[in-house]
Amino acid sequence: MSRPLSQNVAKAVEKLFPDENKAEVVRYLTEHCADNIPGHENYDEYDLEDLRFECLRRSKGDFRELRWVVLAAESDWRDVLPSGRKLRRFKRQLLGSDLEPNPKSDATWRAQTSSYLIFWMAFVTFLSLRLFEASHRALFGAAILLVVAYVVHFFVLMWHKGEKIWPVFWGMAGLVGMPVGFGFLVAYIIRWMAGIIRST
Repeated sequence: MSRPLSQNVAKAVEKLFPDENKAEVVRYLTEHCADNIPGHENYDEYDLEDLRFECLRRSKGDFRELRWVVLAAESDWRDVLPSGRKLRRFKRQLLGSDLEPNPKSDATWRAQTSSYLIFWMAFVTFLSLRLFEASHRALFGAAILLVVAYVVHFFVLMWHKGEKIWPVFWGMAGLVGMPVGFGFLVAYIIRWMAGIIRST
């Protein structure tokens, strides 16, 4: 089933593509960059706006390139994952004051930003705690706080987008677990190098 274009995407098509391609671009986006994308079955035009904008950004106004990008999204949408800050800059530069608010896109942006903050907070926290040889109780407490922060942020994202909550448990392992492990590794390397320096 096709999905119409949001007003922002329709304006972007008008600006990016020559007149002879506009109707074909609109048709292609509404039919091929729609609910046929895996994981986007229940998305409306506002949910799809960022993905469509990312396809337009990568196409650079070339319809053949747009078809390749959309084909990649149909295979695995993560290959065309909207690029956060770059995408917002592209939308603002292209549409300027004509860019209309999209609460769903804004909620996704806030969630991505908070994800980055939690990631680096986890890394710095566990790096510092490990360097100063904190107790197991302090490490456990920090881990609990980070998990709670991530769960709250993800529940807000899912609530705004109207999606299922279960991905929070998968995402938690990557967003919290990876920087925690990386923090421990970097702390170990720093302490090991410090030991070498002291012994020389």
